[in-house]
Amino acid sequence: MATLILSSSLLWILTVDAVVASGCMEVERNALLTFKSGLVDPQNLLSSWEGEDCCKWRGVACSNTTGHVVKLNLRNRNSCDIFIEECLCLSGEINPSLLLLSKLEHLDLSMNNFSGTSIPAFLGSFENLRYLNLSYARFSEKIPPQIGNLSKLHYLDLGFDFTFSATLRVDDILWLTRLSSLKYLDLSWVNLNTSTGWLHAVNMLPSLKVLHLAACSLPGISTSLSHFNLTTLDVLDLRDNFINSTLPTWLRNLTSITYLDLRYNEFYGVISDELLHLSTLNVLFLGDLSDNQIKGRLPLLTAFYGVLLLNNAWRSAYFSMIDIVSLVPLSPNTEYMDFTENHPSGLHCHSTLAGSCSILRLVTLA
Repeated sequence: MATLILSSSLLWILTVDAVVASGCMEVERNALLTFKSGLVDPQNLLSSWEGEDCCKWRGVACSNTTGHVVKLNLRNRNSCDIFIEECLCLSGEINPSLLLLSKLEHLDLSMNNFSGTSIPAFLGSFENLRYLNLSYARFSEKIPPQIGNLSKLHYLDLGFDFTFSATLRVDDILWLTRLSSLKYLDLSWVNLNTSTGWLHAVNMLPSLKVLHLAACSLPGISTSLSHFNLTTLDVLDLRDNFINSTLPTWLRNLTSITYLDLRYNEFYGVISDELLHLSTLNVLFLGDLSDNQIKGRLPLLTAFYGVLLLNNAWRSAYFSMIDIVSLVPLSPNTEYMDFTENHPSGLHCHSTLAGSCSILRLVTLA
């Protein structure tokens, strides 16, 4: 009996070794071929998808130890105009045969054209998925809440193609709170206008480093939070939401922030109180003062190396270069400033500006 068990174990080990040596699991190879059969491939991008070793196919990567497919990257890397409806890229349907890739950790279908289809709910069943990128793939309708089942996910990009006539939306954003390992989130141009609890949902992601919520039709913003979890946030992008609110007091708690974009909103109030402690900030976008009615003097932010600040602002003749310098004190580390399309009066490099920063390389005024 013991000999039989030992022989069976040896046979299993040899079988696994043979599978790994061949570089591909047969069930996973067949799953990929079934997936391919549902795609439209006008440029024959998947021409390498033939033969026994699927690990050598374009966009497929396998584990060196188990032979399982762990990565599927079919991002469209061909140059094409996103304003052209018919772009030569993958289209068709996403077959659920992909679920047979049970060890999949990385899935990228971005920059393709799956117009007329919604994001498949079964994508929420990949237990080992850490990276999911479906951006600019022209999915429409509702983001399935099953995406919230991807508890190991570190990177999620569902950023929408704003040139596409259809819309991608979230009806209830509570599914986001289950992605506790998330470090990168991009929902730009996804309609969140019914997600009143969006900030509280995001605040339950303690590992989040990058957050892009540009042009999401956010239904307002909480100006205070009883408990702030986003202390690791490095990038915050809230542009193009036309949020009408005072500057949130929790901005001062972004102790790791390097990039902050608040353009094309309707924030108002005094700016210095909220931004005073952001000593790590490198780049700040405040946008048009006809939108953001903010006032006050910015604190000296010693980490600034590039300030693309107040773009499209100060069209009024009431402001001069002296006013700009008095509002924006430069740090010794500042390398460039851009006031493109601001048209401030007195287009000369004032001595206050020139003397504020010894390594200033570029000031754009025109």
